[in-house]
Amino acid sequence: MTNPRADLLRSLIESGTSGLMVLAVEHLGETSGIPADAAQAAPGLVAIDLKPSYPLNAAFSDEGALRIDLSFGGARTCWIPWGAIIQVTASFAPEAPAPAPKK
Repeated sequence: MTNPRADLLRSLIESGTSGLMVLAVEHLGETSGIPADAAQAAPGLVAIDLKPSYPLNAAFSDEGALRIDLSFGGARTCWIPWGAIIQVTASFAPEAPAPAPKK
């Protein structure tokens, strides 16, 4: 049986498409790696920007959890149970170009 959450996230990440993943805090668990201040920003929800310019290093499984590197003021590896992911959307707006390096 396929996991539609995994299929959609895999498609977004592998295609280099920006997106948004919304998580239900009550289903994250203590070991998710999502910091408490992020989990308290919106009551019961955490919104995660998925930007192709950031190395997400996502690992997908049909059962259990998504392992993904996220940045909350610093990189951290997070384990997100599939049941905690309540929304995934794609954004087709172009990202702003990175600033040119100073010479």
